[in-house]
Formats: sequence, C-alpha cells, structure tokens
Amino acid sequence: MKNAPTVVSFAAPSGTGKTTLLCKVVEGLKARGYRVGAIKGDAHGVELDTPGKDTHRLRSAGSETTALVSRDQIAIFRDRAADRVPLAEIVTAFFDDHDFVLAEGFRSHGLPTVVIQRSGVSIEGWKWPDDVIAIASDLETDQARWLDLNDTAAIVRFVEEQRAASP
Repeated sequence: MKNAPTVVSFAAPSGTGKTTLLCKVVEGLKARGYRVGAIKGDAHGVELDTPGKDTHRLRSAGSETTALVSRDQIAIFRDRAADRVPLAEIVTAFFDDHDFVLAEGFRSHGLPTVVIQRSGVSIEGWKWPDDVIAIASDLETDQARWLDLNDTAAIVRFVEEQRAASP
C-alpha cells in the first residue's frame, strides 16, 4: 500500500520569505529523489481565472468545475460555497502520487507547521498556528525546535524526518 504524502505547512507573516524558503526546500527534496508538490494558500480571495477568457466564461455560465488543459499542463477551477476548501481533499485529489506536499500558509488547518521568523519582520499581532513543529529563524529561539533559516539542508532533513515520523 502506498503511503499518503507527508504534508508540512510553512507559515509566517507576509514578507518573511515563505515562498523563497519553500522553493529551496522543494529543490532539496527533489535532489533527494522525492516527488514533491506545493500548495499556495491565498487568504485574500483573488480571482484565479482571467475574466473574459473561455474558462471564465464557462464558469460564469454555471460550470462548477472547469479544466484548462494544454499539452503539458492542467489547471482546474472549482467553485466552492464553503468558507474554506479542506486541504485533505486537495491533497487526495491532486497529490496522492507525491511523497511530500509543502503548503504555504494554511495555519488554521491543523497541519504540522514550520513557522518562519526573520529578524526585521514583526510578528506582533500575527496569529500563531496550533501545530508548530519547528521555528525556522535567523535568530535562535527556545520556543520550539529551532532550525537555522540559513541552513536549507538542515530544514530539508527536518522535513524528510517528518515522513519517517508519520504513521
């Protein structure tokens, strides 16, 4: 039986470098031979489709799920009435053949989360996730397991260890 992908979220206030770090972790895991996917959360609710394009016109006509398929890519637009799409549903539908799924954001989904802290970026007023498994920071901390933000290899190893620790 194939293992489900290991999902780890990375969360931080805007401007902390989440995407930059995730790109490095994806590259590190790929170099180790893993199949890796990424999910970017958008808390602002932007329109992902382009108004006036065929897919947007089909959705406006009532299509609840619309796929845009090219020779080498697929984009799915799925309208939902729910407040939030269950992340487990997304992982099951699109990432079941991956070893790792790295999620950017999703701090309220109960995922094991690495919080990113960078000196000079305020975390005042930012709501911390419940399931913090580590803090990746350029300043050492004792709040949780500390990962040196500048040591990408150590962060990749830590994410890899999460797969071994998963049931």
